[in-house]
Amino acid sequence: MGSTSRFQLSAIGASERQRNGGYASNFAEFKAKLEGADLGAVQLLKPRGYWGITFYDFCLCASQADLLEQKIHEILFPDKEFLWLDYAYARGLPPENLDQRWRNAKCDVLALWCHIHYDGDVFVTSDKNFHAQTKIDKLQALGSGKILFPKDALALATASLAGSTSG
Repeated sequence: MGSTSRFQLSAIGASERQRNGGYASNFAEFKAKLEGADLGAVQLLKPRGYWGITFYDFCLCASQADLLEQKIHEILFPDKEFLWLDYAYARGLPPENLDQRWRNAKCDVLALWCHIHYDGDVFVTSDKNFHAQTKIDKLQALGSGKILFPKDALALATASLAGSTSG
């Protein structure tokens, strides 16, 4: 993080389960939430599109040729099938209803996919799955850069700002 630091946010956050237990009905709800948190100017990163998960007015067309997402999934969730139908059939779930555990895993994977795809330097998350000793080196080998807890990212940003103003 240097003097050209920028704050980016994966727009997959719009598809995550909200604190009230539900999901946003459209992308504008997510944008309004960001505005309310004084984050309206943050650069939003478009995730890969998935039916029933992402908002098609703010996502990229998914391509099977992109193996990065599958590699991230295999590291973070080795016991969960990558494809929804495979996951559903393995557990006897009705394929027409996305399971929230699989959806959450997909959102986690797409958050890091966005970070790597858009050349982020520091991935900030409080999710301990990303920080596991058995996973962090593998994720960094894919291009994640540093993976920090929010408090550590704040300390890094503060130190970076202090260094850029002192010299």
